Amino acid sequence: MIALHLGPRGSLPRLLAALLLLLLPALSCHKPDPRLAEADAALKSGDLTRALDLASEMLRESPQSAQALDRKGLALQGMGRPDAEQTFREAIRLEPSRPEAYDHLAALLYQSGKADDAIEQWRAAIRADGRYAPARYNLGSVLQARGNLEEAVAQFREAVDLAPEMVSARLNLGVALVSLGRFPGAEKELKEAVRLAPKDPEAAFNLGAAYVAARKTPEGIAELRRALSLRADFAEAHERLATAYYYEGKPSEAEREFKEALRLKQDFAEAHFGLGALYRERGDESQAIGEYEAALASQPRHAEAATNLALLYGRRAEPPPRAVNRIAAFEIYRRALLRGDYAAAWATLSQRTRRFYLDDPERFRYAAVRGFQDPAARGRLETATFFLRYLEPPVPTSAPGLPYDPARMDAIRETPEGDFKVDFRVLTGVPGPDPQR
Repeated sequence: MIALHLGPRGSLPRLLAALLLLLLPALSCHKPDPRLAEADAALKSGDLTRALDLASEMLRESPQSAQALDRKGLALQGMGRPDAEQTFREAIRLEPSRPEAYDHLAALLYQSGKADDAIEQWRAAIRADGRYAPARYNLGSVLQARGNLEEAVAQFREAVDLAPEMVSARLNLGVALVSLGRFPGAEKELKEAVRLAPKDPEAAFNLGAAYVAARKTPEGIAELRRALSLRADFAEAHERLATAYYYEGKPSEAEREFKEALRLKQDFAEAHFGLGALYRERGDESQAIGEYEAALASQPRHAEAATNLALLYGRRAEPPPRAVNRIAAFEIYRRALLRGDYAAAWATLSQRTRRFYLDDPERFRYAAVRGFQDPAARGRLETATFFLRYLEPPVPTSAPGLPYDPARMDAIRETPEGDFKVDFRVLTGVPGPDPQR
């Protein structure tokens, strides 16, 4: 029997202080041109035109100045100019031993959606100068966002060793360690981040959330309240505070904080999920379903909300009225098969899946009857947990001899405004189902 997951998630949300740390280039120790410092000041103040003019003036006099090209690239990037990338690349060509231009090029590539290329440039910055902490921090942040936590931790540790005052690196290191379940190490780093930045609400939040994840709820509540004293509209802090109250057995306080989080951030999936857990525990399944549906509306792959919703849908007398999410599509399809309404089941299928049957509902009806004529197969179909295994990404297999694996499927939304449709996984080069065999 599969247990109903009731409690809000205990993992620490990845609320990063800053994904990318963009520092201005360091001045050379060999009689730097004073205009470089002027350009840096202009970039820092947002006067991009002045920064570009200064860099261009230096380049007219010294066309081979990699540092001037780097400042020019930063100014062009700030203006949204497409020639920023080539400017950074030229700076790298002229002085490949300086890490800053690699770092700035990587940030530009990442912000353009070219994450793999960005990672290569950050690695190149580290090869150029292994002591350049910003590149290690930025690389770690992108790896963390991708779920490559072990390497992210290694990069953050290097950044912290090189720049102990870098609060953002300590925050992200703490978050990564919590995700890995290494709570003592996370607490150490996050406490130091709070010591370095006592007025930073995100530092207070991350430490409080780490305490909650480690079930040190009194300490977590105190730190989360401090975060809210520093930033009153901090929706994530209200949600984590609600979770802490939930763990403390204080449902009224938890409900109040979840609702406040949603007042501040209406599409906050974790707050909807937390309220759903509270309502389910209270016995109000209709309200719980509504909150889980809201969680999936903003985060369609929310695993815990999907699991809870599948079980609650399965316990109801009737299927959901509409396939507003993947789980509803699965449940409507299951109920149609159970009552032998193959036309209704056919209506839940995606266009791609219908093409497996040459857009012929009779071919589908034949396959469905054959598929569930075995009493054991029908018994499995009758359980409310039948579709739980479909919550993971499907993996096609040719084992059944069909162009899809009927044991693995997904549900997709064919148009942004439409309902979800049940979608079998395609296997190329395998014959389609034959109603005559």
